[in-house]
Amino acid sequence: MESCVDVLGKLTEHGMLSRSLLYAVVRVAVMRTQFQYTMQLTPVFNVQSTEEMSHALSKLVYYIPKTIPTNNQELQLRLLIWYLDPQTLLEDISQLLQEAIGRPFICLNDEFYEKLKWRSVIIFLALSPLFFIETRSLLHTWFLHTGLDSVLELQVGLVSMLLDLLSRPIYWGLSAEIGSKLPFSNAYFLSNHNLLRTFNEPLSYDGFLELVHKIKDSTPQTNTISMVDHKSTWSIAMNFPDWFYFASFLLSGRSFDYLQQTSSCSAAASWYISWILDPVTESVSGILAEKLSKLSKPLVINLSTIRIWLKEFQDVKAIDIQKNAMFRRITFGILIGSYSSITEDGFELLLHYVTTGIILRSTESQHTRLKEAVACACSVFNLTDIAERISDSVCDAREIAVEIICQIKLRVVKYLIKCVNSLLQFQIDQNNLLLYKDLHRRMLRWRNQGKDVFHGYKDLDDAINTISSKLLHS
Repeated sequence: MESCVDVLGKLTEHGMLSRSLLYAVVRVAVMRTQFQYTMQLTPVFNVQSTEEMSHALSKLVYYIPKTIPTNNQELQLRLLIWYLDPQTLLEDISQLLQEAIGRPFICLNDEFYEKLKWRSVIIFLALSPLFFIETRSLLHTWFLHTGLDSVLELQVGLVSMLLDLLSRPIYWGLSAEIGSKLPFSNAYFLSNHNLLRTFNEPLSYDGFLELVHKIKDSTPQTNTISMVDHKSTWSIAMNFPDWFYFASFLLSGRSFDYLQQTSSCSAAASWYISWILDPVTESVSGILAEKLSKLSKPLVINLSTIRIWLKEFQDVKAIDIQKNAMFRRITFGILIGSYSSITEDGFELLLHYVTTGIILRSTESQHTRLKEAVACACSVFNLTDIAERISDSVCDAREIAVEIICQIKLRVVKYLIKCVNSLLQFQIDQNNLLLYKDLHRRMLRWRNQGKDVFHGYKDLDDAINTISSKLLHS
């Protein structure tokens, strides 16, 4: 490899680069490697490459084209690099994660499609089920160890975009020839393919009941660590969080004309949420399900009702509801399901709870930390994104779904502006310039989400214009 790198360097100096030579060098190196790969996967991320190999490989990577590959040879070249040194894949995924953590206002799915580096990762994972399985396993392990939302969100994005690519490869820039050779989805989900089909269906009442039935049939009755590993039913459920939000919505869908269906699904919704919160301890999940079902019984669900309901959960010592991010996300579904009976102040207090785990007594609190202000603004964007997906699924007409999104936006706009104004108190510099650029883009998108109901709404226009002005002068 070292010798061939020298040759490639000399060719480049003379304005030439032989792609065929580069491909041949990498291919020979892979054929000579001692690493063995089989379907009985030993995690390739445990393989340690030598320092000499990594040094030589890094020189080869320099000559690999940075554009989206358009032919079989270029596609295979990038994959062979991963096979030659799996550490390069780990580094690629780590870089995506670090960028996602540093840019909380981006829309991950848009980033995967629009950004060359991110899009390339999806394409290469689609071309190698082995590395997709390894990557999902890696992210799942990281999530179990850290509990970081950003790790789970990246994993969710990878799964979502892979399935999207498999369904329409030409849209992702692959040729019809390459697209026709992609494996079926079962190659990427060896352990749970039967469940995958149901998870990947649009949200619906019947689909949800079918999903719960299948999960109960597939879940082992013994309390073991395998119930939460990367091959478990629970791990794949975590890759499709919309079903969790949909279950939360079913507990409280008073603002929708589906009260009969919601009541019939409330037991299944309570079970599903409690299973996500504690997939191992059946006795604990049973207690959680019982308390969750109580929320579906009040005739009116408002801030007062939810306060009392949350207070009851304080007695369940098995989970710390203040620190449990998944428990707090139940609130998203509740806000969507009961949006018409919860006031603007109620929305603000509950969104603050989603972010911090604390329900304040009034809305007079001021954000003093950049991180908290960012997280609170993200909660607003997440709420309306989830509302859009749920309303599109349960409403008979798109016009009704759009109206629901707009009503929710009208209830949270003051809180969003408060969060943004808190952010604007901090100096924009080179360290956080990208953060504010992402915020500006997200605000413009949010204003028109569903439809623009803020024409002439001065406070929102002022907030967006202030961000623009600060960016111009930074």
